[in-house]
Amino acid sequence: MLSYIDRNVTDNKETRQRAFNVKLFNNELPTLEKLKDRFPKIYENDSCIRCNLEKEDQVHVLTCPKNLIDIHSCRNKLINFKQIQWESSWRTTMLSYIDRNVTDNKETRQRAFNVKLFNNELPTLEKLKDRFPKIYENDSCIRCNLEKEDQVHVLTCPKNLIDIHSCRNKLINLLVNKTTTVACGDTCKNMCKTLEALKELYIPRDVNTRDTDHLSFIDIMLGLIPITVYDIVLQKVVTHELADQIMDDVFVQFKLFLHTHIWKDRCTAVKKWETENGISNNKWKKKIRNETLDTIVTSQTNNTDNNSVLNNNLYIIMLSKIAVIGLGCIK
Repeated sequence: MLSYIDRNVTDNKETRQRAFNVKLFNNELPTLEKLKDRFPKIYENDSCIRCNLEKEDQVHVLTCPKNLIDIHSCRNKLINFKQIQWESSWRTTMLSYIDRNVTDNKETRQRAFNVKLFNNELPTLEKLKDRFPKIYENDSCIRCNLEKEDQVHVLTCPKNLIDIHSCRNKLINLLVNKTTTVACGDTCKNMCKTLEALKELYIPRDVNTRDTDHLSFIDIMLGLIPITVYDIVLQKVVTHELADQIMDDVFVQFKLFLHTHIWKDRCTAVKKWETENGISNNKWKKKIRNETLDTIVTSQTNNTDNNSVLNNNLYIIMLSKIAVIGLGCIK
C-alpha cells in the first residue's frame, strides 16, 4: 500500500505504483484475459500479443518470454535485495533529515545529490534530452563524446578528474582507516586484502554490459551498501552500534567525495557548454516544455474529435499495457 498506510497525500508516480501493487495482489491487472471477458465484442481472443504462445493472464504477464527481464533475473534481483544493508544505505543517503528538520544549504545540496543518485534521477543529458527534446538534440557526453551521458557514464567518464579505480581505492582506504581507529589497529591487519577480494567491489570491464543481476562497485557508487562489507567491519569491531557508526561515517564521506570530485566538475562543464550554446535560461526551457505539452494536448484533442470511436478502442488497448509497464518497477 506504500504511503497510503500512514498519509493521505502522494505523488502521481506513487499512486500509479500503488495501483499496480494492489491490482497485482488481487489478480485484477487488466490482462487480455480480463479484457476479453469484459469486452468480448472488441477482444476476440486473449492470446498474448507479444509471444502468441499462451493466454495472457496475470501469471503469463510476469513470465512471458518476451519480457525485457526473465523470471530468473527477477529472482536474482530479489536475492540481491537481501544482500544489501538497507538501513545504512538509507541513513547515508538521507543524512540528518532522518532525525531533524533543519539543515544547512551544503547538507541540503548533498542530500539532493544522494537521493537523485540513488533513484537514478540526476539531470544527466539523457534525462534532459528526454525532457527538453527541442533544446537538447542529442544525449552524448559533451566531455568525451564517446557515449550517451546516463548516470553510470557520469560516474565512469574517462574525462573525470578521478577514475573509477581511484574511487574504489578511496572507499577501501576510508573503511580500513576508520575501522582501524575504532578497533585499535591490531585486528585490521588483512582487512584491505579482504575488501579488495570482495566480488561486490569488483569493477566490470564494460560498465554498460555489466551483469546487473549481481552487485558490483557501480552499485556501491550509486548508493547501495552490501551486507558483506558491513559484516567485515562488524567482525572487527564486534558490536552493531560501532559497525553502524563506521559504515555511516565512511559512506557519507564517500558520497561527498563523489559529489565533490565527479558531479560538481561535470556540472561546471555542462553549464559552460549550455551557455556557449545559448540554452542556459531556465525560463526558456520551461516555455519550450510547455509548448511541447500544448502541442501534444492539441494533437490528442484533434484526434479525439475526428476518431472518437477509434480512440476509445485504443484507450482500452492502452489499459492492457499497464501490466507490462508495471513490470518495469521490478528492475
